[in-house]
Amino acid sequence: MIVVTGSTGHIGSELVRLLSERREAFRTVGHTDLAQPDRLATAFAGADKLFLLTANSEDMVRLQIDTRDIAAAAVVTLTDAGHEGKVYTLTGPQAISYREATEILSRVLGRPLKYVAESEDEAWHRLRDEKVTNTETAPSPGPAGHPLPRERVPRSGG
Repeated sequence: MIVVTGSTGHIGSELVRLLSERREAFRTVGHTDLAQPDRLATAFAGADKLFLLTANSEDMVRLQIDTRDIAAAAVVTLTDAGHEGKVYTLTGPQAISYREATEILSRVLGRPLKYVAESEDEAWHRLRDEKVTNTETAPSPGPAGHPLPRERVPRSGG
């Protein structure tokens, strides 16, 4: 059985869709489960594979890649033989920083855009100060144990 973390995000929700199409056995594990050690044994019981996506939030050079491509690669590595114990780094065609991506978007849109880097702690405080609430999102662990809202994903039908 496969455990999928981040199943409400762009990549995780696409992975869940693809796993469902293949009728693969999987369980989704939320941030609350991961943040509470007493829930881990239950969350991972019976699992022999794990989808855990990691990313850096710094303004570093990144190889941009479509989230659907990441999910498609993940479903193959999780369901086809020969990938056990391997770690894959997925990359896109060109390395650009978030600042460069913002400059490109600014040119394409024909209006000024400014990239502002912020740490996880700064993001948490900004979101808290803006009183971000969303009933479809559960808190995820932020810096120093502070909850951060999960990525909000548009839902079909309203």
